[in-house]
Amino acid sequence: MQNALRLTFALILLAALAVAAELDGAWHFVLDADKGVREFNMSLKLDGKQVTGTMDGDVAVKGAYEGGLLQLKFPFHLQDPDVKGVLTITGRLEDGKLAGDWEIGDFSGTFKAAKTK
Repeated sequence: MQNALRLTFALILLAALAVAAELDGAWHFVLDADKGVREFNMSLKLDGKQVTGTMDGDVAVKGAYEGGLLQLKFPFHLQDPDVKGVLTITGRLEDGKLAGDWEIGDFSGTFKAAKTK
């Protein structure tokens, strides 16, 4: 019985480490918006369910990752149009890529992201 519990724990730990390795690192995001495509780079780090990082090297990013769903919410200033608010990015990690929706103020759209090398 103890060996079965140890094996189960080991498999859960390995799965968690694999997800962290898949999410951790540098990403290139492409946001589709009414005024065209917006692109930025983001560095993400997963610690348990908590996600932290930076966007374009200076904007602090934070959120959560659970069950394949990434949810980021952080203060952001969109330059054109001039909008300050909380940028919400919600997406799924599948086959090493992220895809989902984003929203800030009255603006929203979809996004795709891939790891950079």
